Amino acid sequence: MTDRISNEHEPDVGASGGGLVAQNQVNCPKTIVVNGREHRFAGEEIGRTDLARLAFPAMETAGRGALTVAYDRGPMDAPSGILSSERKTRVLDGQTFSVSRTDKS
Repeated sequence: MTDRISNEHEPDVGASGGGLVAQNQVNCPKTIVVNGREHRFAGEEIGRTDLARLAFPAMETAGRGALTVAYDRGPMDAPSGILSSERKTRVLDGQTFSVSRTDKS
């Protein structure tokens, strides 16, 4: 399954390294908010790597440092939480994400 994330002011970022993506015709685009900025997302789930690309478009996602991703307004079974490195969350319209990074211990 491929997802589509877009922002009017930024180029698409790709889950496979290029640009987030081949359009998924099945899913209706949802509006998500990442660090206070709205983005359109047409997938069912999103993970830390895609959220980091939206929050910090100029950052290398494979770089050093720690990344913290918290979300709110999520699905009923997990309405809020923190995403671990391999975890994804189901995306709902209006869901908010807070992504922060540090290179200090």
